[in-house]
Amino acid sequence: LDRYLRFVLMIPIYLMFRRFDFRLGREFALGALLACVLMMAQAIYQVEWQGHMSATGYYHKIVFGDLAVWWAGIAALFALTLTKNNLARLGMVALIGMALYASLLSQTRGAWLFVPLIPAVLLWASWPRLQLARRTLVGAVVVFLALTATMAMQSDRLRGGIERGVSELQAFEQNPAAPTSWGIRLNLWRNALLIFKESPLLGTGVGDFQRDMKRMVEDGRSLNPYVSKFGHAHSIYFDTLAKGGLLGLVSTVTVLLLIPFIVFVKAMRRAERPEEIFYATGGVLLIAAFATFGVSEGLWSRNPFVNTYVISLVIFLAGMVKADESADIL
Repeated sequence: LDRYLRFVLMIPIYLMFRRFDFRLGREFALGALLACVLMMAQAIYQVEWQGHMSATGYYHKIVFGDLAVWWAGIAALFALTLTKNNLARLGMVALIGMALYASLLSQTRGAWLFVPLIPAVLLWASWPRLQLARRTLVGAVVVFLALTATMAMQSDRLRGGIERGVSELQAFEQNPAAPTSWGIRLNLWRNALLIFKESPLLGTGVGDFQRDMKRMVEDGRSLNPYVSKFGHAHSIYFDTLAKGGLLGLVSTVTVLLLIPFIVFVKAMRRAERPEEIFYATGGVLLIAAFATFGVSEGLWSRNPFVNTYVISLVIFLAGMVKADESADIL
């Protein structure tokens, strides 16, 4: 429950930011740049020096890989909005490549789905402003070239991750009980739908998912026995559907993703100054990132994801409103 309480605490924290005129976007972006360097160093240390199969950071490989891509997105946004020095932008391209390389070493396949959305969102944000659009397009091309070069250095690792994913799906088709990454996920999603059929309106309740998985293994309804080890469905959508039913899914997606997305898009379309563009576009990137990461990971069940989302949302929302007090946004 403490994770859900953090979402509620966004309200007083946001009001505090508004009251004391906190605009921490630049500091937030500088922290992202530092994170790009440190995460790459940690990934190389764990994989190349310690001999681990993948980089896990201090907590979990999925958290590490997803957040590495997220910080790369913030670095790209910072380079194209609040940075005026071309040499500094070039350095940030290198930092973006470092973060993407760290994510690649983590072998977090779900994180890679967000990578093409970064230049797409940046180009969308700058399209109404022709001069900025040209600059954004060049930046997007450079980022993609950096990404291509990064992946080329570890082509075997990238190809191996994709091939493993395909083989795991084939193994699931032949034997749903196979203890593979995608096989367990698909079983968790199937079981979540079964729980939803039992309690379509309110779901099974917060904290009961693992107990239900054990029960489904015992009574033979689960095709895979390994699901009993998990307390979430490895997807914010299936997880919320099982725990909160249709009411929980609709309310969670609406409050945490849809409404903020609409607010940030509205601000992004009317933004003119670099600071306004930074905060509004950063909010759109945030929603796009977590909506994508959440397809294959239970973000709201892990504190590092919840903390990152809450802090990022407050910073972008408060900064966006303060950057344009005359705008009728909130």
